[in-house]
Amino acid sequence: MKLKTIGCFKEMPYGYNNGKSIKDYISDNEASNKKEIINYLNQGICIAACCGVSEDVINPNNGIIGVPDVLVDGKYQWYRDIIYYIEKYNLKLPKEFIEYAKINKWHINITEKDIDEDDISIIENLYN
Repeated sequence: MKLKTIGCFKEMPYGYNNGKSIKDYISDNEASNKKEIINYLNQGICIAACCGVSEDVINPNNGIIGVPDVLVDGKYQWYRDIIYYIEKYNLKLPKEFIEYAKINKWHINITEKDIDEDDISIIENLYN
């Protein structure tokens, strides 16, 4: 299973060095479906619980913002801390992800039983 990664920006400790900047995805305008997006992301199935913490990479004075657990919905994977950036900075996500969530009526239609925990490609994809 190869999942598409969203919200992995170069400023983040787990981000790609040659990746996109989170600053290019911050908006002054709140998405009309912001609440639905946040609720959808919070439903994600955790495939990697992290014991570390994440700090605000836009304004370090905000300190710890949560944990970078890896969540999935069957097609996409993301770190839990992107929810903070959506809430605080109106982080924009890819349109194809938003459409996928909308088509699924803002509900993740898989359970932990649907995730093959032995399929290491799920986790390896995060770092490729």
